[in-house]
Parts: sequence; C-alpha cells; structure tokens
Amino acid sequence: MPAAFIRPGPYLRIDGGGAFSGPLRFRDTSFNTTLGAGNRLTGDAGSSPLGTVGIGARFLPLFRADVTASAIPSLRFSGGDNLGTGSVNIAQIRSEVVLANAYFDFPVLTIFGPLQPYFDVGLGAARNKIGAMSSTFIGGGFAGHTETDVAGSIGAGIAFPLGDHALIDFAYKFIDLGEVRTGAVTSATFPGTGTAPIKADLTVHTLTAGLRFLF
Repeated sequence: MPAAFIRPGPYLRIDGGGAFSGPLRFRDTSFNTTLGAGNRLTGDAGSSPLGTVGIGARFLPLFRADVTASAIPSLRFSGGDNLGTGSVNIAQIRSEVVLANAYFDFPVLTIFGPLQPYFDVGLGAARNKIGAMSSTFIGGGFAGHTETDVAGSIGAGIAFPLGDHALIDFAYKFIDLGEVRTGAVTSATFPGTGTAPIKADLTVHTLTAGLRFLF
C-alpha cells in the first residue's frame, strides 16, 4: 500500500470546484407578519464556484481529521412563491464556512491501481450574507443581512496517490449552512405587509477536486 495512504502525520490541502444550491423556502421570522400565513418565497440559489483550504493530520491508518475553510462567493436566489402568483424574488448570497472534519479511509488495491475511498462528517459554523432582496411578492424588497449559524456536512470521496507525499482527491459533500436571513422590509406596496425579516434554510451539494500534501 502506498505510504501516502497510511503514513501518520500532518498535511495541507487545497480544493476547488462548485457548489449547487438545494431548495430555499423563505418564510416569516415572526408569526404571519410579512409574507402572511403559510406563504413562502420558493426557489433555489443556483450554483457558485467553491474554494477550500485546510490543515489536518492522519492519526491512524484508517482515520484522519482536518479543519477546512471554504468560500462560496456567488450564489443567487431566484424564485417565485408557493401561491403561484408569478412573483419574482431575487437576491445575491455569499457563504463562508469553517468545518472540523473526520475521515474514515478504506485503502484498496484494484486492477486500476491503489485507491483510497473514504467518507467524512463535519461540524462547524457558516457566515451567510444575503444582499438586498427585490420582491414583487410584497411589491418592494428587503435589506441585506449577515447571519452566523451552525453548519454540518457529510460526504464521500476517493483519492489517488501521487508518489509518497501527495494525493489527488475527488469529493462530494452535502453541507447544511444553517439559516440565511434578510434584513427588514425596505419598501412594500401591498396593504398589511409587515416590516419583519424573512429566513430560509441554506444547503448546498459540492463537487471538488483537490490536492493533499503530506509532511
């Protein structure tokens, strides 16, 4: 088995790829004050480039851990509403997430050469920033806001050795980034619309390719 797969010690990593939004359903933060009872602004935030850096260590042949910092700079919420009124609701979203990750590796020898499949779990925090939202549903919009929340992830990947001191790594990860929350209503033309912010749960699916450098 290649030494890069099982040798204990520290490593650095760098990864790049894409993040793909799960569904977003914006709802009232206070009871029926802005959107109204049961009303939602629904859609997704599209896709964004993703960059990650991290530092970690292998502690056992089948176990390693690292801390990673990732930036998802250019998600864009675009959606309608659950009433089917044809409303248009748009806002830019940026997220930065720090995760402490644990990996369980399963090095194998195949007819294609040595491979290292693995799965991982992570826990940390995300800083989710939404820009000003325009919303024809309320006939106006919401101010931007930055929210910090608990984040968690689960994923799987596969690595290939590049000699004894580096690996190339391909990975999928699902990340729950916690809540994204607007600021207060800045303008509204419909009678009865309140001024409270709205919020949604932000999740992404990520696909990345990267390098691990062993020391």
